[in-house]
Amino acid sequence: MSRIRMRDPVSRYELNSKLAAQDARLDSAMHQMLSIVTRMDQTCKDMRAENMKMRDELRAEVQEIRADGKDTRKTVIVTGIAVVLGVAAFNSSVCSSLVAGFQAALAAQQSLQPPLHMPAPPSSLPPGPIIAAPVH
Repeated sequence: MSRIRMRDPVSRYELNSKLAAQDARLDSAMHQMLSIVTRMDQTCKDMRAENMKMRDELRAEVQEIRADGKDTRKTVIVTGIAVVLGVAAFNSSVCSSLVAGFQAALAAQQSLQPPLHMPAPPSSLPPGPIIAAPVH
């Protein structure tokens, strides 16, 4: 294509053909832009649909997790109560064993020591005189 200078005269036919060619190029570019915008719009719509689907799935999963969390919370509370009761039972058992051991040791110690003085049972004493309290 030869370079056209502004000083060169241009015929009306040549000018119209150049304008028509430029118009055709602009139309082609506009159609390309329109197709790009249409694809972008469709992509955005698809992304919105996927996001809505993912949001619904996430909501369902969160609800499942919350429900499972409530069950887990109940399990933890019941287990905690069982542990407290078990510790209390163990503590009571140890205390009972210690008391029984001390009582057995005390009984063994008393059986090994001879009694110093054996008091007579009250029924073997003769009945004594009843003494009245002095009157003032």
